[in-house]
Amino acid sequence: MTSFLRTQKSVVWRSRNAPIHKVESLSALLGYTHPPSPYIRISPQEEDLAQKTLPSSVPIVAFGLGANWTGKIWPVERFAELATHIASDQGISPKAHFLLLGSPAEKSLGTLFKNHLPSHFSPRIIDKIGDLSLLETSAFLRKSKVFIGNDSGLMHLAAASSTPTLGLFGPSNDIHYHPWGPHTHYVRTDVPYETLWPQRLHLKSNETLMESLSTQKVTKALETLLQKDSL
Repeated sequence: MTSFLRTQKSVVWRSRNAPIHKVESLSALLGYTHPPSPYIRISPQEEDLAQKTLPSSVPIVAFGLGANWTGKIWPVERFAELATHIASDQGISPKAHFLLLGSPAEKSLGTLFKNHLPSHFSPRIIDKIGDLSLLETSAFLRKSKVFIGNDSGLMHLAAASSTPTLGLFGPSNDIHYHPWGPHTHYVRTDVPYETLWPQRLHLKSNETLMESLSTQKVTKALETLLQKDSL
């Protein structure tokens, strides 16, 4: 296809492994002094769908339970522990409801998440995994007080939707791929990326490399993020 495109200037990306975020390296490639932040535009119809679906009287905490491969997925039972902690009487947001987002292939993660919660939690769960388009998902994220999820396209969509975003990292490079924007934060496994990345070659289909990321560590990172954006 490139042979059909006319251009007066070509550029070569020579810093793929530089210790800076991909937004910064690509911005430098294109000649930007200040890297722009990605932004998603939604229609009034998409905004209206989110408005009608989500309760307005309680904080919405969005979870991204999945990722593009199993090694990057934080154990679902830890997401359930996190939700229980957030919504406890002494938690970060006792009245919070939880919005589950993701692709149709991740529906089983939503079921597993709900199975790890006590029955009285059921009215608090809004499971939209596999039900929304990308732009509808962005609209739902905009109505959420915070997004917490694995390193994934959904995490980046949350940040681009101007939602306070906490990214969870293990076998992917957080320096290159952490969520970008002023209302973002990230936390990674105790085991470093350099150790985890080679292990991906020996993983079984149902194994995660995120075990060394504790619920307590994620909770502390969430509290740090929310110092900027209160629930």
